[in-house]
Amino acid sequence: MVALAAWRRRRMPGATPLLALMLALVGWSVVNVLELGSLELEVKLFWANLEYLGIVIVPVMWLVFALQYTGREKYLTYRNLALLLIIPVITVFLAWTNNLHGLMRYNIRLDTSGPFSVVAKTYGMWFWVNAAYSYGLLLVGTVVLLQVLFRTTTSVPWTGQGAPNWRACTMDRECPVYLWLQSNPPSRCNTLRFRHHRCGSFLGPPSFPPLGHRTHGLRDYPRKYG
Repeated sequence: MVALAAWRRRRMPGATPLLALMLALVGWSVVNVLELGSLELEVKLFWANLEYLGIVIVPVMWLVFALQYTGREKYLTYRNLALLLIIPVITVFLAWTNNLHGLMRYNIRLDTSGPFSVVAKTYGMWFWVNAAYSYGLLLVGTVVLLQVLFRTTTSVPWTGQGAPNWRACTMDRECPVYLWLQSNPPSRCNTLRFRHHRCGSFLGPPSFPPLGHRTHGLRDYPRKYG
């Protein structure tokens, strides 16, 4: 629903990166289900590698969404976007070629002691590089949004949706930042990923007014108050 709402309002600030963010979360969740449903180690590793396409996109799109939504498009130049994608691209490449260097994971084995068989491993050096980078992007994007939301909730004569706004950007157990932090490094059987689609209710209308229906006079408020 959030992805559909973002598509319908794709010309509004933040709609396009929000759409990409939600699609990445959905894809990540679907592939994770396929990984958990697989029985052979090689197949599980294939799906685990495919998950990285969503894993690396989510933090980048969160930051892009925050900057675009708050009227800071001047930072979203082609050069800066290319720089933001350097570590994600390297991470995906290293995930798929891990058997050659072990920079993402090593000591890989199949753990069948629980209700689901999972891939047990020790994380390699580059995994932590990507984790630190992703945490940084999530933190910066959250701070950018909170700055504007704090100003608007105290400056704009519109307070009915302040709670969803704050809930979307802080450590609510359904928000994408919280889920990403809990998922990386992943637990033995990470069921949090199955809840990714629920966090969309705090990201789309009416949580962020320019994407919602009840803000006809406030569509430019991120720029006015950001």
